[in-house]
Amino acid sequence: MNTALPNQAKTATHGRMAGKSQPFSSFLALFGIGMTPGNLIGSLADSHPSRGLIIGFGSALVVLAILASFGGNVVLLMIGLFGVGRTMMIAVPTIQVRLASFAPEAPTLMGAMNLAALNVANAIGAWAGGAAIAAGLACFLQSGLASPSRFLA
Repeated sequence: MNTALPNQAKTATHGRMAGKSQPFSSFLALFGIGMTPGNLIGSLADSHPSRGLIIGFGSALVVLAILASFGGNVVLLMIGLFGVGRTMMIAVPTIQVRLASFAPEAPTLMGAMNLAALNVANAIGAWAGGAAIAAGLACFLQSGLASPSRFLA
């Protein structure tokens, strides 16, 4: 597999290269915009918690695999960022509802522990992504290395 990142994608994924400002904020906005419909679909948590987990994490796995494979293409990278925001926000409300059913006498503690676990997953993902870049791997391979951290925490 070729790990070299095409120049167009390399330039677009870095916030500042060669003194030129790049549209990095638009990538973050796409992720955030994707979270909105994902959160609305996350209402599956109330009616079908198991189905919400399967749909949320299953679709996240597919989107992350596509992103890791084709993230060198800027258009697919942007679509993938929207998809990651959407799919992860399908899963997160479902996790909260499932955990609340196991800890009805301590819902605040349950919520705090869930968010702490997600923050640990984010830290592991950031570390894995940084290690991939430091090793000279393509930037889009970060998602392939970081995505298992979502399932470990």
